[in-house]
Amino acid sequence: MNMILSFLNRMRIGSERVLGMNRRNVEFVKVLNKRRDFPLADDKVLAKEFFLKFGVPTAPTIEVLSSLFETTNFHRRFLFSDFVVKPACGSQGKGILVITDRTDLGFTTISGGHISASKIEYELASILFGKYSIGRSDKILIEKRLEPSAEFEAISVRGLFDVRVIVVQGVPVGAMLRLPTVQSRGKANLHQGGIGAGVNILTGKTTNAFHLGRLIRTHPDTDASLINFQVPHWVKILEISRLIGSHSPLRYIGVDLTIDKILGPCVLEFNARPGLGIQNANKKGLQQLIREAFERENS
Repeated sequence: MNMILSFLNRMRIGSERVLGMNRRNVEFVKVLNKRRDFPLADDKVLAKEFFLKFGVPTAPTIEVLSSLFETTNFHRRFLFSDFVVKPACGSQGKGILVITDRTDLGFTTISGGHISASKIEYELASILFGKYSIGRSDKILIEKRLEPSAEFEAISVRGLFDVRVIVVQGVPVGAMLRLPTVQSRGKANLHQGGIGAGVNILTGKTTNAFHLGRLIRTHPDTDASLINFQVPHWVKILEISRLIGSHSPLRYIGVDLTIDKILGPCVLEFNARPGLGIQNANKKGLQQLIREAFERENS
């Protein structure tokens, strides 16, 4: 108990309702995460290697592209028709391309649109040249497309949901379910119109939901209830989050997982500077979530 209280007091963790961005950066990210370790989370290729080293389940990797030469004649060379393209160092879901099928001239995207062979090669080149990595050269991660388990059919519209778990010093302290909408074009990103639903860390059931800054109770596209939804495999999700937290040199992270209809829980990525939307989703300050979790851990 003394060690727990010492940590809480040293980090000045109280029960304030909301943790602001500046305090998060200065007193949490800067103290718990060393800058030299940031690339482990910021680079999806490095993160994938880290996950595999410790047996963390992820989407199967199809290919990693690192040169312009590898993008030439992509449509003819690449035989898969169901995959996801990710900038290795992208953020906020930008640059991610989800492909569900291919045609004679190109590919079909998750939103039902079409992207030509020449356009996808242009996008691949843009990723390499740093379009989504603040101008720094980048790599391209191509993975098998994961598909949401059947339980999420009514609340995961045109795309893949994810579960964000905040892990501090190896302990899961808070969670949020992020859901895609028609407006977000199948991406579960809150900045692009996705939904954030708070999840009770003990039970795995949703408690509140918000969309574009306002509280909601049903999905705007399907009218399905977003309250008291039981996230499947909750114990496994917490186990995976703890596993990553226990091995990661970054001690304050956001672990993003999904549940594939065949593979079950899979980690998508983790973040060294997780956003603070989880406070709105849970209607509870992050400091309070941390204190409650650490006190439970020691009880």
